[in-house]
Amino acid sequence: MEISSLEALKTQPLWFIILFGLGSLSFLKISVSFLIWVYVSFLRPPKNIKKYGSWALVTGSTDGIGKAFAFELAKKGLNLILVGRNPKKLEDVSSEIQSKSPKTQIKNVVPLYVATKMASIKRSSFFVPSATGYAKAGLRWLGHDPRCTPYWPHSVIWGLLYSLPEFAVDSWRLNFCLKIRRRGQLKDSRKKDS
Repeated sequence: MEISSLEALKTQPLWFIILFGLGSLSFLKISVSFLIWVYVSFLRPPKNIKKYGSWALVTGSTDGIGKAFAFELAKKGLNLILVGRNPKKLEDVSSEIQSKSPKTQIKNVVPLYVATKMASIKRSSFFVPSATGYAKAGLRWLGHDPRCTPYWPHSVIWGLLYSLPEFAVDSWRLNFCLKIRRRGQLKDSRKKDS
């Protein structure tokens, strides 16, 4: 005679049934969170950002993420206000954008690490996207959330970091930033010596 799973569960001690129930609820919670993450990261369509207006202010638009956002937004048909420290670079970027797209717009987003001159990271990788890769991911998030991590590997990193004690995360971030700073200082000292 075959015993069903439910019948077999009824024969277990109470502590086992409680642990099984808690484990099942935890698994369900994790599964639902994962499915929501998949939807948000890969399936949710981008919002029509033109409904927020026809103009955008882009800071740092002469290089890196700002420049990549400017080009991606121009592809969406929005007008741009470009801000930068170098008038010649601003003129060059404006001309390049106008030759490809007559209009443009944007929103500010703070990434983890992106391969740019400012971050002193030369090559992109799975966890460190190129400026263009980050901008493309960022456009899918515009208008959805006030604060976001648009590049999905960054959201995985943040998810893992939130599960750790805060002091451990702070220690890791401090050491990581100090290493980047040391590399930058070493690079600057080599330039001065040359």
